[in-house]
Amino acid sequence: AEAPSASFMNGPMDAQVKLRAAHQRRRAEPLGPVTTADAVDDTNAEQQTDHAMKRMVKVMKERKSKKETLTMEELAVNPSSFAQFVENVFTLSFLVKDGEAGLAMPEAP
Repeated sequence: AEAPSASFMNGPMDAQVKLRAAHQRRRAEPLGPVTTADAVDDTNAEQQTDHAMKRMVKVMKERKSKKETLTMEELAVNPSSFAQFVENVFTLSFLVKDGEAGLAMPEAP
């Protein structure tokens, strides 16, 4: 059993195969002296996160002293800025991780 041979070819039989020219790569020139980044002590974003955490803890303690419940929506939601909402949830997650806050499911009515 032999493999079937091609009985039809599309295109001219005398077409020449085009050879591609090999590209020469340029040698990379150094951009300048190599430097390393300096250590950053405390950035503005970290200071803002710390300030937001302190503000949230203050609000939670005030509500706890009044024996009032505080929902996550009251603490984190910002109806005028989705980005601020995300930052607030991020900050709240640090408070939960550190044990400053806790999450509980509401009781069914």
